[in-house]
Amino acid sequence: MASSGEQDGRSLGRLDKAWRLGGRPNLALHLAILGRLVDRCMVRQLSEYGINIAQWRAIALLSLSRQATFGELAGYGWHDRGDLSRALARLEEMGLASRTPNPADRRSFLFALTESGRTTYDGFSKEWRAFESECDRLFPAGDLATINRGLEQLAGHCLDHMERD
Repeated sequence: MASSGEQDGRSLGRLDKAWRLGGRPNLALHLAILGRLVDRCMVRQLSEYGINIAQWRAIALLSLSRQATFGELAGYGWHDRGDLSRALARLEEMGLASRTPNPADRRSFLFALTESGRTTYDGFSKEWRAFESECDRLFPAGDLATINRGLEQLAGHCLDHMERD
């Protein structure tokens, strides 16, 4: 079976071999490869802001809530707790996030974006949304809706699979 790259006449270069591993489509492998490619695109753009992916994800989560505890942030984004802890510490050092005692629970802290953090969020979000729009334009609207529904089903399947273990 032809790879997507072969179907549209475009070579995927060094990915061609992995994309056709075993001579048949391998959805899980393709998603893993694609996830890494998207991360690499993101890393390139984030370098202009002096932050890494873990720090960006923390900023993005903080942008969704006015304040959040560490536990809430870790739960929202399926973050590795160690990565999130390091990211938040670095964001505080950079003046992009703040930490204040949680009045509801003295054992925890509330994290929030600073004004500089909000500016970073707004700037990078605008650039990243442009990239996402470019990706969306690769597909007709109906196909994009089908792809998104399929990805949601795959996410649900993965969650179900993890609950069984």
